[in-house]
Amino acid sequence: MRTRRPAALTAVLSLAALACTVALVPASTAAGQTTAATTIDCAHTITEYSVPGGGGPDGIAAGPNGNTWSTLFTGAGLAQSTLSGLVTTSPLASGAQPSYLVIGPDGKLWVTERGINKIAQVDSAGTVVVEYTVPTAASQPGGLAVGPDGNLWFTELAGNKIGKMTTGGAFTEYPIPTANSLPLYITPGPDGNLYFSENRNNANKIGMVTTSGSFTEYTIPTANSAPNYLIAGPDGRIWFTEAAADKIGAMTTGGAFTEYPVPTAGSVPDSITVGGDGALWFTEYAAGNIARITTAGTVTAEYAIPTASAGPIGITLGSNGELWWAENSANAIGTFTNTCPVPTPAPPAPAVVIAPTFTG
Repeated sequence: MRTRRPAALTAVLSLAALACTVALVPASTAAGQTTAATTIDCAHTITEYSVPGGGGPDGIAAGPNGNTWSTLFTGAGLAQSTLSGLVTTSPLASGAQPSYLVIGPDGKLWVTERGINKIAQVDSAGTVVVEYTVPTAASQPGGLAVGPDGNLWFTELAGNKIGKMTTGGAFTEYPIPTANSLPLYITPGPDGNLYFSENRNNANKIGMVTTSGSFTEYTIPTANSAPNYLIAGPDGRIWFTEAAADKIGAMTTGGAFTEYPVPTAGSVPDSITVGGDGALWFTEYAAGNIARITTAGTVTAEYAIPTASAGPIGITLGSNGELWWAENSANAIGTFTNTCPVPTPAPPAPAVVIAPTFTG
């Protein structure tokens, strides 16, 4: 498990190993909020928007209102950023420890509240509309996903179960075969099943559960790899991060693994998502990088976040087609901005008219 360390947003930016053009743009977009942008190339300007009041941004997702939402794990609240970077926060119950959030099958925003053992629906202002208590006491709901059956599926870190909940609050819980497996995150697969990570060393597995609650578990080749986030890739495989092994893993739905090393040692890859370019993008929590890996397993880039020790965690594709991520230690939300000029199409060539030839 990662350590969440809230810290102030640093105003001094650097791009250690990258030669780049730096444009530092301070701004005031809300009370207590600052903005800083650094250009690496025209397709990758990193902009960081501070979260007023902090709170340790963690999970992140595009919301139904088009804004990018993040859970504030230590701050017991939610943050949402407009596409222009205006960040506002809203409180949840004291000790809620919100972990993950997703747009539900009903088009509403749902969030797991690990600290108070509930799953909540919130409105566009971040106000709780309804909360449902998980039947298993102190289960610590964590990861959250929409299943192919139209239900919300979630992991129970302490309950060692996979839970299913209707949007009306009806629960079903399925015990995981491996004891004390520490299930962290869950994602729908391309085969109509759900896949989840079993993070604890005695497990070290990717689990699969059908919508009727039948399990299959697959052991990751690298021991003690600490599998974390996972997502279905465009190639039909389940992609996941190995936080303790500095690898990105990919598994077929039949359980065949391939593991790809991350170039930066000690990077602690954390979250992973599919980008608009068809590649996988992931955060490097310890190294402070946003990295790209192709479905062939080639890490093509590692982009350093300007704020040192930013602690990037969750990453998602925003409603504007750009990547957004949560900077847990920097108390900020980051994004790429593509400013590459759109090529002007060449004018069409003039038509060539060939006069008819007559023979008499």
